[in-house]
Amino acid sequence: MRILSVMAKRLLRTGHRSSLKTVLRPGCIAVLTLLSACATTPFYDYPPPMPRALTPETGTSLRAGEPVEFSWRRTEDTESYDFHVFNAENSDIARYMKTDLRAEDICSGDHCSINLYLALPESERHAWRVRASNNAGKSAWTRTLFTFTASPAQ
Repeated sequence: MRILSVMAKRLLRTGHRSSLKTVLRPGCIAVLTLLSACATTPFYDYPPPMPRALTPETGTSLRAGEPVEFSWRRTEDTESYDFHVFNAENSDIARYMKTDLRAEDICSGDHCSINLYLALPESERHAWRVRASNNAGKSAWTRTLFTFTASPAQ
């Protein structure tokens, strides 16, 4: 109780009266709530909406050895994104799986993106997808099909 009393006196002395709720009791001050000193994370009632994939678009042909920018439209109320490249030949998503990509790290304005070099078998059925998430849940996945050519451009 002595520590709380000392903290309360310091806050009152430094002018933090609006951020301190106190109860006066005989001989002590107890701090009930310290509003301005507590960091809070946003709370959402609903999961964010599904992002809209921008590039590469459905049907795009990608080549080995070239960087690929995967981009999508930023969604409201989103804390992070999950991203996968789906290898249609063996159903592998683990190699290019990125989870909990913080929106503040990969988004600028209304645009989010990551750059990857891909090493996939030749196929017309590969896909990439992204979904948004917050503390209320996750959106549905996007799905964009693309073709991959293993031989680099000449």
